[in-house]
Amino acid sequence: PDGEPVWWFGGGYDLTPFYPFAEDCRHWHQTARDACAPFGEDTYARYKRWCDEYFHLKHRGETRGVGGLFYENYPGGSGLMAGSVFGKLAGESAAASTGHKQAAA
Repeated sequence: PDGEPVWWFGGGYDLTPFYPFAEDCRHWHQTARDACAPFGEDTYARYKRWCDEYFHLKHRGETRGVGGLFYENYPGGSGLMAGSVFGKLAGESAAASTGHKQAAA
């Protein structure tokens, strides 16, 4: 194929605890919102909605877990590099979020 190369980048994370606690859910989503903030005002809402839709269990009328972020064909910046930067920050925020109680203990 002729022309410019086409880059594609996608990923995500979600939290599916056995016993969800409201404090953990709030922290999880605040951490995700903070990770998305540098990439635009609507980024968190868009990627959260995509994750919620993906993990909606139609036969049970409920979501699986407490949600997270999903993104595909990352549109920002210059292709693969911009997508990998977002992916790295999203992953770091997920890792930081899972250990917040241990750090506080």
